[in-house]
Order: sequence, then C-alpha cells, then structure tokens
Amino acid sequence: MSVTESREKTLAAVLLLLVISLLELHSLQLIQASGYDREVVGAYGILHGTPEWRVYQNRLLGPILVQLLMKAAHTNFVMAYAHTLSLLVAGANFIVYALVRHQTSKSSTGLIASVTFAAAVIVFQDANWFYLWDAIDLSTMLAFAYLALKQSTDLRLLIPLFFVELLNRESAEFVALWIIFASLFTLLAASGDNLVKGRMFIKCLCGLALLGFGSWWTHWIRSRLFHHSFDPRIGLDLFHRTNGEHLTLFYNFASFTSSYNPESFMVGIIANCAIGYFLYKLLATKGLLSAPLVFLILAMVSAVWTFGVVAETRVWLEFVPFLVLFFFGSEGKTNAAILADSETETGLKLAA
Repeated sequence: MSVTESREKTLAAVLLLLVISLLELHSLQLIQASGYDREVVGAYGILHGTPEWRVYQNRLLGPILVQLLMKAAHTNFVMAYAHTLSLLVAGANFIVYALVRHQTSKSSTGLIASVTFAAAVIVFQDANWFYLWDAIDLSTMLAFAYLALKQSTDLRLLIPLFFVELLNRESAEFVALWIIFASLFTLLAASGDNLVKGRMFIKCLCGLALLGFGSWWTHWIRSRLFHHSFDPRIGLDLFHRTNGEHLTLFYNFASFTSSYNPESFMVGIIANCAIGYFLYKLLATKGLLSAPLVFLILAMVSAVWTFGVVAETRVWLEFVPFLVLFFFGSEGKTNAAILADSETETGLKLAA
C-alpha cells in the first residue's frame, strides 16, 4: 500500500469518526435535555464546594478541565462545559478506533468497534443524567480495560492512570484492585522463581498502598471541600455526612423487583446479561489466566449494586470499554498473544 493510499484511508477513517461522534452527540443532547442544566450547575459547584451531593465533591478533574478551557478560550463556564463534554465523548471514539486498529491491524474493525461503542454509550444513557465524570470515564476506562485485557501489571502505566482516575472519581480503586489481583495471581503461579515472586510481592504491596490512599483521599477531599449542596432540599447532606457514599443495595433489589421504569429495568437486565456473557467468554477462551480479570469485573458489578443506582442506566457505561475491546480486539487470540507483561507471562508459564 502506498503512502498516499494509506493517508487517504486514515483521512477517510477520521471523517467517519467525526460523523459518528456528531450523531452520538446529537443523540445525547436529545436524551439529556431535561437534566443538562442541573449537571452544569453541579459541575460548577464542585469547584466551590457546592455540588449536588457530598459524594460528588471528589470528582474534580472534569470541572478543572472546563475551567482551564474557559480561561484559555475566554468564554463562560456553560459554553466551556459543552465543548469539554463534546471533546471527551468524541475523543473516546477515536481512542477505541486506535486501540482496536492497533490490535487487529484493520481499520474496518476499528471503525465497527467505534460505531458499536458510540451506540452503546447512547443505549446506556440515563433518561436524566450524564455527568462530566461519566464522559471522562469513557477514555480512562478504555485505557484501563486495554491494560487489564493484556494482563499488564506495568506500574509505569497503571499508577499514572490511577491518579488521573482518582481526580475524576473513586473508580480509581478498581485500578488498585487490578494490581492486587493480577500480582497476587502471578505470585501464586510463579512457584520456584524468586525474582518474579519478589517483583509481584512489591506490586501487590503497591496496589494495597494505592487502595488505602484512594480511600483516604476520597474521604478527606469530600470532608475538606464540601460546604453544602446547591439544592436547598439536600443542604449539608447530613444523611451521608460520614463518607458521602450512598448505600443502595436494598433499594436496587427493590427497584428490580418492582420497577417503576420498565425501560431502565430492561437496560439493567441487558447490561448484566452482557457482563455475564463476557465473563463466560473470558473463562472459555483464557481459562485460569482470566481469574484476575473475572474477580475485577465481579468487584465492579458488586460496587454498582452496592453504591450505584442500577435504574440509572449510565452506571453500566464503565463496562462498555471492556466488552468492546474484548470482542473486537482480543477475540480469537491465544493466551500468549494477550500477555504483554513479561513478568506475568513468565510466572504463568512456570505455573503451567
């Protein structure tokens, strides 16, 4: 293929991705028309200690990005918010394309994956809410899913990702859990290799340290910065004053047994079935090697049921990157091909 032909294909892919992104953004605008103003006010409030709920106070990254764009473009917060949200949503589609194309060397597969990803983002939209941190998660979870599917325990990548996500939301704890699960698994598998064991033990300790720091940071930043809700009905949010978390497990069970919103109920069922099928395929194609990732996904699902509102379909968005990258980028690959981290691969071979 000539350089000119390659450039033409790349340009065509970029144009198609822009069209996909514009259609996606238009759909999101129609869905989010009722809750958008409240989302903007809530994001602005995070910078001033007046978010909607105490639990949102640690989600600083998005509002900071909006503030930076506002100052750079000399515009107001509302306009900067709209542009930031649009760039984040569109940027995730380009990341999907780049990752899948890198894995498969096929532009067509990358484009199909991007279309699927954009469609899933639309399908899993809640009828009222799509927050700035949800949009950031589209990209950070893509990076995380890519590393987890490669079974990577490379701290040079995972630690920066942890701190970026920690500024965005408490889902950074899943990165720490992945380091713990993956390094523990290799530690147990690498019988006889003291070098691998030593490295994995250090990585496990690092994961535990990150997990503890993330919990402390989340609690501290909420206590330090939160003043009151912009909504007078919530005020000081005294009901959640201990740590800000909303414990919703029993509420979620009640919602699923007597759903007032059949559409949200069905989306939740579809999401859980899709995750279940993903776990089945993981176990079927990778066997025991999939154990760390299976435990991670189960931990993420448990967190959604315990702290999220499953009827708000946006809570299932963080699983979409895992499913899309697995089925479009990793399907059909051998175990050896997906083990990019040399230490993990060495330990697992020794165990076999």
